[in-house]
Amino acid sequence: MLSLSDFLEAKPLYYDEIDYERMPRTYEAVKAQLPLPQIIHIVGTNGKGTTGRFIANALWRSGCRVGHYTSPHILRFNERIWLNGENADDAALERAHETLFALLGAERADALSYFEYTTLLAVVVYRDCDWVVLEAGLGGEHDATNVFEKRLSVFTPIDRDHQDFLGDTIESIAETKLRSMGPEALIGLQPHASVYTLYDTIASFRKAPHHRADELLTAADRRAAQEIAEARKMPRYLEENLLL
Repeated sequence: MLSLSDFLEAKPLYYDEIDYERMPRTYEAVKAQLPLPQIIHIVGTNGKGTTGRFIANALWRSGCRVGHYTSPHILRFNERIWLNGENADDAALERAHETLFALLGAERADALSYFEYTTLLAVVVYRDCDWVVLEAGLGGEHDATNVFEKRLSVFTPIDRDHQDFLGDTIESIAETKLRSMGPEALIGLQPHASVYTLYDTIASFRKAPHHRADELLTAADRRAAQEIAEARKMPRYLEENLLL
């Protein structure tokens, strides 16, 4: 079996056609052997990484065992799979790769895309966690991270991105992302008012309790976030992610 880095290096960066059923089909075949922690799913265009890390750190510092799956990485692949305050080390990733490859078998493992395989790899690393903050990659509804049952969906600001796949309008992009909504949802400040309308419509159709961060925040919450942001010289957008 190839090492994790060599195995991932052999996978193509792009596919002529996207098979939206491959990840659900693969996960269905192995999910009985992949126990899941409670999942908070982060979906949006901007601010997913920092919002997810704020949440993961808050849970970890409250005494929970926590994983945060994010992408892309900047310097090392390990940055994608954060566990209890630090990036997973090479040995832990190799052990998870061996476990996952044996579970899937060569044919299924080879068929998965880079992102699909690393998403399942993270689930193996996080199997003993209490919580996992799982960041979506492209879109939401058809994203590899959306196959898992989640406790909460958190929506960061939604704007134009990946228009070749998600559509040319804010509404089409937002709908694809918002349709990943789980049994309860929270949305942050949005640059486009139409996103709130779609959020309310989809949540009402699914009978999902749904909240807006700006309506839940107290004056004390806002003062605390401002003090943290000033102490760490955060720009305004990071303060908004912290508020979410």
